[in-house]
Amino acid sequence: MKGTAKYQATIERVKKTLAQYLEFCNEKRTPYVCELKSTPQGYKEIEDFVIKVVIRGGESVNYAIMEKERQLDPNYIID
Repeated sequence: MKGTAKYQATIERVKKTLAQYLEFCNEKRTPYVCELKSTPQGYKEIEDFVIKVVIRGGESVNYAIMEKERQLDPNYIID
């Protein structure tokens, strides 16, 4: 059970950090993320993505937000 509690605590920490960022979303740095967070479905999409990147990839919340921005930005071409 200790592993599950630690995992859940990490998820809650990520959610809290993400909520703080999105509350004061910087539209100059992440315009697409800021727009997406304006709907409940969009917020959930961002939250799920960030949790996955942080938990599975070991990256920071900031890194995950910027990755989501890159995915949403049509100016980035991904082959």
